Amino acid sequence: MVDGLLTNGNEPVIVKLSISSPLNNEKFIPAADCEVYITDEKQTIITLTETDLGTYQVSDSTFRWQIGKTYELHVKGPDGYSYQSEPCTLPIPSPIDSVYGILECKEFGNLHHIIPGIQFYIDNHSDQPDTSYYLWKLCQTYEYQSSFDIDYTWEGYFIPFPKPDSLQNLLERFL
Repeated sequence: MVDGLLTNGNEPVIVKLSISSPLNNEKFIPAADCEVYITDEKQTIITLTETDLGTYQVSDSTFRWQIGKTYELHVKGPDGYSYQSEPCTLPIPSPIDSVYGILECKEFGNLHHIIPGIQFYIDNHSDQPDTSYYLWKLCQTYEYQSSFDIDYTWEGYFIPFPKPDSLQNLLERFL
């Protein structure tokens, strides 16, 4: 299995290689000791070095993907297998037109409860004729004001949330 991302971001270029595991025993089985490199349309070779078992990173820390260039991933395993990806071209990013939230009610899993919440949407457009793929990544939350009281928090299961004045009473005891 190959896990990597072709993006115009500033993150280091990392590719994780693993061998699939049975569905009844899911685990990460790293594909170690591979020769991994990327080529562009000019056949420039960009070498990746194994930094952890099955994790390969571009050796040149200043390397960044370039919009409009085409790349291919090459993997040669220690047992002789070889893999070459299809060519991938990094497309021009699409501008964001708007970001907004709408109050929606949805059924939550097996609880059969209708729960209100804010569903966020992003509108954008592309001037490119090809199919586009989008990656939205939340980096931080500047400010958030909820329209709803917090009744529960989720930590693998629902935990009742103390009422706001009970938090104030708790704070007063420690201050």
